[in-house]
Amino acid sequence: MAIGNWGTDIVFRVSEREALLLQSLNRTVSAEWAAHSRIGLKNQSEFIRPGLQQVTFTMVLDATLGRHRWKINSTSEAWNTILNGGELLRASVSVTMEEYL
Repeated sequence: MAIGNWGTDIVFRVSEREALLLQSLNRTVSAEWAAHSRIGLKNQSEFIRPGLQQVTFTMVLDATLGRHRWKINSTSEAWNTILNGGELLRASVSVTMEEYL
């Protein structure tokens, strides 16, 4: 059963055989500003343009269950459950993406 999606490429779903779940999502929005020096006064701020949005989310990949345009800036992983033979059973993956223009 599909429970959501990220564009057309990543579908978050749950079934008896697999789980591809979005756990958390953080969105960062920024702006670009210029500072103009003025004699005897504080700098004058000028808004230039909005910055690119970034999103960071965590996905859980579970071996017991199976398997707008954005670019991936970075990923990190945490190995949550490792069997005594060294096999990875459960991992969390954090992905940071940015708008791709």
